[in-house]
Amino acid sequence: MRFQPSREMKISVLPEQEDQLCTKETIKEIFAKDDKGECMAYDIFDGDVMVGFAMFCEYPAGCFFLWNYAIDAAYQNKGIGTKALRELLEYVVANFDVKQFTTTYVWGNETAKKLYEAVGFVETDVVEEENYKEVNMIRR
Repeated sequence: MRFQPSREMKISVLPEQEDQLCTKETIKEIFAKDDKGECMAYDIFDGDVMVGFAMFCEYPAGCFFLWNYAIDAAYQNKGIGTKALRELLEYVVANFDVKQFTTTYVWGNETAKKLYEAVGFVETDVVEEENYKEVNMIRR
């Protein structure tokens, strides 16, 4: 896998996955306001083919929150997501001072849960709001 710095999501996901990610417009807005350089994103390539997108924000220092992670709809269910995420986390560790990674997923999204657990994330707690449950995870 190859990771190319990006400031926007160029892939497409399935309609039922769209509400689990920031919109493409929101991602552009985040980078437009990120004057401290706390966020970074990568287009994910398998060979010459763009297959995914990932976005991290660092806060506090050394703690990287995986804010958005997606594999293009055309490349899902082929084992690419787990392989790409494992290699991406290794890439970030090799290039930045990482103490830990955190992420979240929407309660009931078993695909996300299995993916994150496969690369070493563990559940820490569940945040429950009106009509919404989110699971927090950490990887040290």
